[in-house]
Amino acid sequence: MDASPAGIQLLLARDSTSDGTVTLRALSAVQNPYLQLVVLSACDAIGSSDPISQGPARTAEVFSLIGAKSVLGGLWKVSDKSAQVVMAAFYQGLSRGKSRAEALQSAQRAVIESKQFAHPFYWACFALYGNPR
Repeated sequence: MDASPAGIQLLLARDSTSDGTVTLRALSAVQNPYLQLVVLSACDAIGSSDPISQGPARTAEVFSLIGAKSVLGGLWKVSDKSAQVVMAAFYQGLSRGKSRAEALQSAQRAVIESKQFAHPFYWACFALYGNPR
């Protein structure tokens, strides 16, 4: 990846009018002061091929530029099933009035207690950047 965030592209869901690719240029045109949370639950969504020079915060930085208060994403590739369990528990926590940080923490605890995905590989990859509330 280029050291400049201008080279960042995201691949979202495709439809009949778009291949799903979104560039930083397109994202920078979006200014939303009400954007509270961006969740990128896909594997390695906020990871980097070079975490020493760029770090996982690079993707979070891109979304903060368009107004996101918080960004939640995965730092490495994990199983779809464990990600699904973490995300379901995370959203459940949010719906019950927990802060973003509390919802993530309780989701990770729930996955640990389930035993099936207790190893940190399955739950520790999810990181929250920005406002924890």
